[in-house]
Amino acid sequence: MVSADDFDNSNFSGGVQAGYLQQFDQFVVGGEVSGTLSDELRYELTPDAGLTQNWSLAAKGRAGVALGSTLIYGTAGVSLAELEPSGTTTSGKDTYAGAVFGAGVEQDLGNNISVRLNICRPAISTWTAPSPAWAAPTI
Repeated sequence: MVSADDFDNSNFSGGVQAGYLQQFDQFVVGGEVSGTLSDELRYELTPDAGLTQNWSLAAKGRAGVALGSTLIYGTAGVSLAELEPSGTTTSGKDTYAGAVFGAGVEQDLGNNISVRLNICRPAISTWTAPSPAWAAPTI
């Protein structure tokens, strides 16, 4: 049985997003910016090495097709993230840049309110993990 003691509720993650979309017949294009603050968002590179993300920023373009009040879209852009090493990772805390891409579905609820399911994959390729393996963290 799972109890409250099984969860660590001392971590925080939250963010903001703003964007604009323009529709041309059934085609929709636009862009957005987002920012996230995180406390202890960890990525494991090897069993003994990892990275902790403290914050991230992203600027992305979006393009898709509107099917009634539903938008199916793809997104791509750039991302910045502060990554801090943990375990046997030897690089220092620094800000890294990379690409971000993904896809999603957004439902218009009216009055400029919508809900969406969005899957994005930032890829930061400037990080070198300890030998012998090389890995790019995904955030």
